[in-house]
Amino acid sequence: TVNQLPQMECEALIALYNSTDGPEWLDSWPLTYPYPCNWYGVYCFSGHVRRLALYQNDLGGSIPAELANLVNLESLILSENYISGAIPI
Repeated sequence: TVNQLPQMECEALIALYNSTDGPEWLDSWPLTYPYPCNWYGVYCFSGHVRRLALYQNDLGGSIPAELANLVNLESLILSENYISGAIPI
């Protein structure tokens, strides 16, 4: 476990950030801040990412395969962005 979350989930969030031009998001994540559960649009419960709400945030690029590692994800809201590709399962 790293910073409140399993390493695999942290890596999935970083992969999403990197593949969708994270530094250019309207509400970008402060990757140097070690608590992903406090990043914009990341909602955690019981030590796992349960919801990602990044709509209207200027994400651009493709959804990474690593997103499938968020096995406890219950809600994914990526509407009104500039992303492509299938949501991995």
